[in-house]
Amino acid sequence: MRMKRLPLLLHTTIMLMAACISTANAQTFSAGANHALYSCVSGTPRCVGANSNGQLGLGNYTSHTTLVPMSGFNGITAVDASYSHSLFLKNNGTVWAAGSNGNGQLGNGTTTGSISPVQVGGLTGIIAISASLDFSVFLKNDGTVWAVGNNLGGQLGDGTTEYKTTPVQMLGLTGITAISSGMFHSLFLKNDGTVWATGGNYYGQVGNQPLYGVSTPVPIEGLSDIIAVAAGGTHSLFLKMTKRFGASGLIFTVNLVMKMWGIIIMMRFKLLDLQE
Repeated sequence: MRMKRLPLLLHTTIMLMAACISTANAQTFSAGANHALYSCVSGTPRCVGANSNGQLGLGNYTSHTTLVPMSGFNGITAVDASYSHSLFLKNNGTVWAAGSNGNGQLGNGTTTGSISPVQVGGLTGIIAISASLDFSVFLKNDGTVWAVGNNLGGQLGDGTTEYKTTPVQMLGLTGITAISSGMFHSLFLKNDGTVWATGGNYYGQVGNQPLYGVSTPVPIEGLSDIIAVAAGGTHSLFLKMTKRFGASGLIFTVNLVMKMWGIIIMMRFKLLDLQE
């Protein structure tokens, strides 16, 4: 008799989806260092947690232990929470930010923090956002990538190591479909399945590059057919999907490729295994 086995990976995904449904009809959610954000069906995001830097965007510094709606702030389709600042993507392709701004990560042309959301300057057509420790990355609908904030490791990818208070375009990137930012580096997935990176490389997180890293995006060697990327603080993760025909049917295999300490480690999960 044939049996379908759901792996732990898929089960975990289902549990997360259930948690979303019970949490203010959340569409997307993001956990920062000490606060969390939820974008909701209504378009009004909700937030909870620490607010010592105004990262909840409520117009004050009051922290909350239960979910609070960001009243009057509408049309939000995605959120991303970092250490002490938050990003919000609106349905018109603009980006708004709140919280710490010591390195210009809010992108409004200043280094002054804000307890209410301010618009990130000069950005339209944005489809994805990524908030890091003290910089922010944005993906446009034309496949280009823009960034603002701390640039000490070259993580803004503009060929310099100077921080920026307004977004700059990353050099040489086209056809990008996904972005992710770590503590000092940024990752980019291209539409051809390759992965590019820029920034600090202290633990090998941007590939076979100098220890001090790179200030313009470069391809990570040895990666192809990648379908998702994720940047940790000082490591990088890549998801690779392959498929083959087995004796009992079509078998999909997910390869999780982890690059940490300059070594590529492979882990494999079967998403669907039809067996007699």
